[in-house]
Amino acid sequence: MNAVAMYLYKKKDKSLIFLCFFAVFYIYLVNVIKYTQFPLLLSSAYIPEHYIPDYINLISFNHFGLQIMILNIIMTTPFGFGLPFIKTVNWKKVITGVFLLSLILELTQLTFHFLLPFHDRLVDVNDIIANVLGGIIGFLLFKGFIKFYSNILLKDKLEANPILTYIHQVALNHKN
Repeated sequence: MNAVAMYLYKKKDKSLIFLCFFAVFYIYLVNVIKYTQFPLLLSSAYIPEHYIPDYINLISFNHFGLQIMILNIIMTTPFGFGLPFIKTVNWKKVITGVFLLSLILELTQLTFHFLLPFHDRLVDVNDIIANVLGGIIGFLLFKGFIKFYSNILLKDKLEANPILTYIHQVALNHKN
């Protein structure tokens, strides 16, 4: 992380405020990986055969679990909200980004199934659907926040500090 931060600061001329937002987003992603991939839970009840249908669900809303769906939505909502603070994005980029994140998480779980026969995580298309929905909700919240923030800034003429200035710049980059 330190090397990436120094590279962004020195070579890409990013501000310290940007690096703070970047660090928060980085910590968020590390925690997503931590909670979706680790610990590598092993179940001795599982028969160590690499029979794919036992641990992969490719049919949407088959074996649907509302609690898991809600948790996946909550998990990726910060992605849709936080990504615009480190990169200028639109709907397509947010949806593509959260889809790729989710796909990577699911493919990593699949890889663990082949490497660790007793691994008990389910690879589920419903997770991808919920994660994308969470990213969309996060971006909607970001758009609402930017609109609310812009109205307050204009109405109350807040005195600028580096963080408010950065948020204002992000708002200007995402106007529409």
